Amino acid sequence: MSCGNPHETPCHDVLHSLLLLIDHELEDQNQVHQIEIHIQECPPCSQEFQHEQHVLLKIKDLMAGSCREQAPEALYEKILTQTDLLAQQMQAQFFAVQSPITSQVFTQYSRTEFTVDGIETRIEIETTEITHHFDSEEE
Repeated sequence: MSCGNPHETPCHDVLHSLLLLIDHELEDQNQVHQIEIHIQECPPCSQEFQHEQHVLLKIKDLMAGSCREQAPEALYEKILTQTDLLAQQMQAQFFAVQSPITSQVFTQYSRTEFTVDGIETRIEIETTEITHHFDSEEE
């Protein structure tokens, strides 16, 4: 991509630095200034800069929206039940003199959904099983 005009900073260098510029991750202020000048002078690079800003804004909006989702009530109840059970088992372990080792498996779920410009939706669901080993009192 190039407008065909000579620039102090080549289009190639500017395009490779756009995301760093947008995220304010360029520390060299001279480099930032040169890229900004180039973007003002070069319509194709300016369009790419605006496109990248737009995409990043969409992604941030989607991520912010997904972070505000509420978990289902059943999940809250399951977590509360497992937390109570774990607390009881830990208390039994603390007060037990001799007890057999037992374990319980807890499953964590996380869901991530991405939609970019209303075109493509991708959902990722991750499941992680955690086994807790502890001593419990025989009843």
